Amino acid sequence: LFRSKFSCEKATLCESVNNVLPAVSAKSTLIALECILLRCTADSLSVIGYNLELGITKNLAVAVQEEGEVILNARLFSEILNRMPTGPVTLTTDDKLLTIIEGGGAQFTILGMSSEEYPEIPVISAEHSFSLPVDTLRSMISQTLFAVSQDVGTPVLTGTLFEKKGKFLHLVSVDGCRLALRREEAEGEED
Repeated sequence: LFRSKFSCEKATLCESVNNVLPAVSAKSTLIALECILLRCTADSLSVIGYNLELGITKNLAVAVQEEGEVILNARLFSEILNRMPTGPVTLTTDDKLLTIIEGGGAQFTILGMSSEEYPEIPVISAEHSFSLPVDTLRSMISQTLFAVSQDVGTPVLTGTLFEKKGKFLHLVSVDGCRLALRREEAEGEED
């Protein structure tokens, strides 16, 4: 299942890799956490970054010739994509995880790692979920962010409380001196 081959536009792949980079560890004792998982299935590619605290998955439509998965060093892969000429890119991984990235007359070869070494992102059920417009959520976060404590001595204050009661979502931040509360209607059955 390690062999894979797909083609897509360089700009699309580059954007997807840049979207998941915030979830990749810069330095880690587990080398796989410094990598990005590329998973090809049917006609789509999943680009996954995960550092055991934050996980980001970006799915994109690609032309898949062969299904498979590989993990590649995130920093190196991102640099290669940024230096490649604009246009279609083909990525091929063989049984030995040797990965060839081709496009616009340029060719790069890097050694990947087995996807078995990559930790699984926990699956979150929709059981306790709510929904609201993204602009509303963004506004709620930005209006309560100022009251989040920067003091790691009290870690409970370094975050924001999200609480759904009835038909309202409450966001509460406190740093010991300031308190910020924002309330908006949200769709969802359970508290």
